[in-house]
Amino acid sequence: MKKPLLVIIPLLIIVAFFVLKGSSEDSWVCSDGNWVKHGNPSAPMPMFGCGSGEEAIDGETITFAKAGVITVNNPGLELGVPYLVYEEPGKPAITQQLVISEMSVCVSGTGSLPCVAMSVSPDVAFHGKQAVVEGIIDGDVVAVRVLRIFGENDLRFVPEPGRLFISWADAQTLIRKCNVRQVSQAHSLAIYLERKDGKEFYTIEPMIDDIFEVVQENSVACGDIIMATE
Repeated sequence: MKKPLLVIIPLLIIVAFFVLKGSSEDSWVCSDGNWVKHGNPSAPMPMFGCGSGEEAIDGETITFAKAGVITVNNPGLELGVPYLVYEEPGKPAITQQLVISEMSVCVSGTGSLPCVAMSVSPDVAFHGKQAVVEGIIDGDVVAVRVLRIFGENDLRFVPEPGRLFISWADAQTLIRKCNVRQVSQAHSLAIYLERKDGKEFYTIEPMIDDIFEVVQENSVACGDIIMATE
């Protein structure tokens, strides 16, 4: 009686292995904005999460990108409001009022966070600091999208205006909806995404390699996304 049991048990293990293996391959896969059946999934086709709604994420064109010094509470300027003092060839120093909002990202050192989430007042956080400001010209003010503070030994660079900026949350949404073809990361935390329709976006990640974690988390549903880093 023991011999049949010795034969049956390995057979059950083999059958269970193939059942489990097959079940992991039976799923819905997002391809080019459409759900495609892979194997024989038991669940119905998902209603959302594959190319739905991402057309609402169009980005904002950066129209201002300058390097200078941040000042707060300088005589003659509005109290509590940050300004960027910068120079242009053949002109006296220019003082530009900045508007900080929920869309503003502050970058310093190896991390970034929403500027409004900072635990100190603008004069403590920004006054006298060397910075690059990227934003959108809105009348006499600039709506800040990226405020990058530089340390004494940091390499200073000023990106060209014209890029389409989206929030970090919107960047994650595009990836989770499987509508991103390629992402690239710079050491400055700048992230560049190419949507499947060819449109390119720019955002800032909170910490280095955060973008790759988001891509990895969605690799099963979305398939391969080209990834690059400088």
